[in-house]
Amino acid sequence: MKKNIFFLLEDAGEPPGVSTSALCPTSRPALWPSGKTLAQRSERCVVRCPAESNQVEEEVVVVVVVVVVVVVVVVVAVVVVVLVVVVVVAEVVLRELVEVVVWLVVPVVVVVVVEVVVVVVVVVVVVVVVVVVVVVVVIVVVVSSF
Repeated sequence: MKKNIFFLLEDAGEPPGVSTSALCPTSRPALWPSGKTLAQRSERCVVRCPAESNQVEEEVVVVVVVVVVVVVVVVVAVVVVVLVVVVVVAEVVLRELVEVVVWLVVPVVVVVVVEVVVVVVVVVVVVVVVVVVVVVVVIVVVVSSF
């Protein structure tokens, strides 16, 4: 996706054939709309700089990829921390509940239920992290292909 960036420049009254090398790495003559000449003052000329536009596009793609990766990493980190806190709190609360209920219910059943809940939550956390990592990799590959 190569595009040209056009710069609008005021005519300073330079003679025809003036070099645009100060503006573009590849010196190209100014392009005038409607066939007007360089000698006409107060008109606008358009200078094409394809080499600079390619570099700008590459820099934009790199910045976009870096921003996307940083945002996804931060979101994944926050989700993992929240899920770990939820699992730890749930396990502590359930264990305290088990200690209270031990006198009323068969202890083995309650402990098994608590452990099953903890295992299910941990499996869900791992699946979410794997899905997020796969999505990040796909996004980076798609964005870097442009």
